[in-house]
Amino acid sequence: MKKRLKQAGLGIAVSSIVAMSAVTSPAYAEHGDTLKAVKDRGNLLCSGHNGSFPPFVQVTDDNKWSGYDIDYCRALTVAIFGSDDALKVVPISWAQRFPSLQSGDVDIIIKATGWTMGRDTELGIQFSVPYFVGATNVMMPKELGSTAPETLDGGSLCANAGTSTERLAANFFKSRDINIEMITFEKSEETREAYFAGRCDSIVGWGPNCWLGA
Repeated sequence: MKKRLKQAGLGIAVSSIVAMSAVTSPAYAEHGDTLKAVKDRGNLLCSGHNGSFPPFVQVTDDNKWSGYDIDYCRALTVAIFGSDDALKVVPISWAQRFPSLQSGDVDIIIKATGWTMGRDTELGIQFSVPYFVGATNVMMPKELGSTAPETLDGGSLCANAGTSTERLAANFFKSRDINIEMITFEKSEETREAYFAGRCDSIVGWGPNCWLGA
C-alpha cells in the first residue's frame, strides 16, 4: 500500500534549463566550433537519462526515447540537419551531466538542471532561457504528522545524487541547524523506490517529478 503523502516546499526555485555546449572565451567563437563539429560528424549528441524522469525523459515500452527534453533534442537536430534521424541520445546520470559536456561525450544538455551561480561562472558552459521552472519540495508520509521540513530533525531524506536539489536541501537543513541524514541514489526511480520502501523518512525532489509515482 502506498503511503499517504504530504508535501512541503523549501521555497527555493529551480529551473529546468538547456545547458549549451562547453565554452571558453570568446563564447561565440566556441559556439561556432561546436556547431561545425556537429555538422562534420553528421549527428547531434544530446543528453538522455540513465533511467526514467517523466515527463521530461523516459524510454517507452517499444524502446524509444520520449519526453519534453527529447522533443527539444529532436527539434534542435531538425534545425541543424533538416531531420531528426541525425539525433543520438546519450543516457547520462545527474552527476555525469557536466563532465560529459566538458569531455565532448555530449554536444548539449537538455535536462532538468538547476542554474546556479557556481555552474554559470566556474564550469565554462552557457545556459539558455529556462523552458520550465519548478520548486524544490520535500515529501513525507502523512503519518509523521510533519507540516514543514523543519520538523524532520533527526530523520532521513532520500535525494538524487549530484543534483542542485540535493545541495539545496543540505544547505537548507544545515542553515537551520537541523540534523538529517541524506541518502542519495544515482537514478531517480531508485530514489523514489527507496522512499516508498521506507528506507528514508522523506524525499526531496524538483518540480512535478517529486510526486510522480506517488
